[in-house]
Amino acid sequence: MESAKIEKEEDGVTRFPRGILFYILFIGILFSTFLFLLVREWEQQQTQIRFEADASSYVVAIHNEIDRHQEAVTAIASFHRLSDETSRAAFSAFASAILLEHDDTQAFEWAPRVLHAARVEYEVRAHQAGYSGFRFTERAIDGELVRALPRDEYFPVYYVEPYGGNEEALGFDLASDPVRRKALEQARDSGEIVVSRRIRLVQIGGQYGYLMFKPVYVSDAPLQTVEARREQLQGYALGVFRLGDFIDEALQDSAHETLDVWVYDQVASGSRELLYHRSAEQNKEREDELVKPFTSTSDLTWEAVLERHGRQWVFIFKPSSAFLNVESLWRSRLVLSVGI
Repeated sequence: MESAKIEKEEDGVTRFPRGILFYILFIGILFSTFLFLLVREWEQQQTQIRFEADASSYVVAIHNEIDRHQEAVTAIASFHRLSDETSRAAFSAFASAILLEHDDTQAFEWAPRVLHAARVEYEVRAHQAGYSGFRFTERAIDGELVRALPRDEYFPVYYVEPYGGNEEALGFDLASDPVRRKALEQARDSGEIVVSRRIRLVQIGGQYGYLMFKPVYVSDAPLQTVEARREQLQGYALGVFRLGDFIDEALQDSAHETLDVWVYDQVASGSRELLYHRSAEQNKEREDELVKPFTSTSDLTWEAVLERHGRQWVFIFKPSSAFLNVESLWRSRLVLSVGI
């Protein structure tokens, strides 16, 4: 019984039995650990909230940039529809003014619907405008541009701005390529803007791009049926956008630059095409060849889907080490060390 009591030594100092000291130490460590876990959970929740907020701001930036593309292509379509006979000079002047606001744009183009009987006439008119080598072209199996094969109708790039750097695009029959043709048909039948899948640009062999098509009809009256839209189709206004530059431009004004991002196009159920990847660890340099699919051992990832103009773009984010360093769990460690 006496060993369980607090004793006073001759020097007046109070001594605790070892059993009581053990319980005090055990309860102290247990309570400190409980506080550590509680604070760490709060810190992790705050990190998750900020991470998702930063990632969400990226998606909003992409959404806004697509809206800017839509406004530009719509302006090109309206300009052509309101002009009785748009000349190359007028198209060039109008498109050049819009290009000043779009550094990610490869070109703005006009592609008329040309029936086979009018093919020679269009080629001759282009020759008379100073483009002596103009012809309707398509890609051969080996990738070379060749004279387009005869078919019922064509959608050649007839006006392009700027012309410099886009010489190969002039005369290219958009309907000769399956990816472009599918987007053309969707835009024609719906009457709405349609965005294509990723494509290898005719102008640039090494970078992916996407096309945004706006159909233009002969009649200004509302066309209620698919048959009427097919009959009244005059052509397409389109923008050619470089995917890497487009996403870079959208993200350059983002407040946070410490996330790794992957962008995929959901082309089919369970099938995705990689459009873009940027690593914060590599000074935000993107991979032009798009060879790095998403991989991560971190539990902290966030995925979002952006649906616009017939496409589903999937965004996957994960935090870089720089982000995690900023969001380090120092409060919980402090609580644990002070508690002990």
